[in-house]
Amino acid sequence: MSRTAALTRARSLREALLDHGVRAVSIELMQGRSASAWNGGAFIGCMGHHTVSRPSMGDTPVLSLCKTGRSDVPGPLCNGYGGYDRIARIICMGYANHPGYGGPVTVEKGTVPKNNARPYFFGWEMEGGIEKWTDAMHDFMDSCFAGTVDWLRVSERSHVEHKTWAPTRKIDRLNVNLPDARARIAAVLEGEDDPMARLTDQQMAKLERMLDAWIDPREGIEEYARDSWKIAKVLDWVTKDSDPDDIMTKAQFVVMQVRELRDTNPKLYQEAKAKAGL
Repeated sequence: MSRTAALTRARSLREALLDHGVRAVSIELMQGRSASAWNGGAFIGCMGHHTVSRPSMGDTPVLSLCKTGRSDVPGPLCNGYGGYDRIARIICMGYANHPGYGGPVTVEKGTVPKNNARPYFFGWEMEGGIEKWTDAMHDFMDSCFAGTVDWLRVSERSHVEHKTWAPTRKIDRLNVNLPDARARIAAVLEGEDDPMARLTDQQMAKLERMLDAWIDPREGIEEYARDSWKIAKVLDWVTKDSDPDDIMTKAQFVVMQVRELRDTNPKLYQEAKAKAGL
């Protein structure tokens, strides 16, 4: 398999991750282990791991190690990596040295044989494991896993934790067991039409004020063109704990009006963009 084929595959995964709520994805491909080289993984499931780090150590304290490995276990040590910056990095589309001895484990598309998980599980390494993860970091991990299983055309039932594979020598991610992880992934898969569902109360209140001002009927229709870009940036905030219904309705209305303006009056649309400095 060539690097070109691996890159094509990585780009399709990137789109799936973005579609499921990951804010940014970086493709940083390197060759896998053994004959798999660039693109040998016949993945049928997703495996979650965690490093042993704290946010005080920086955004990506274990990224270099995940890529290069150790003297006893050469890299890459994962297929995908998530840092405290909540940027998903696609590292390897071939075999990565992440699962080790374990199994067998059965998922939707088949049984992964004993001690041979590298070809079958796309392994995500997530920074953390010492201190409690923030809600935003939990949401990021959920989105990475949900995007991955959807990319593989399977459900949350094909996600496993490292402990699932190697119960006698590995532990689950901090404060996350397998049923919890699958429930969180399922919630992302089922709730993709609600990008506001993870706003904090403070962020929700701010967004309410912003949208109320944007949708003032006294403003000209050209304002909507400017506001669509603002909304896209606001949606980067996402956490949870608020009722999003009213805000979601307003946001959808604004986006609808922007699209209508773009389709019916491209000249005014471009003028509005220029006026807004976009």
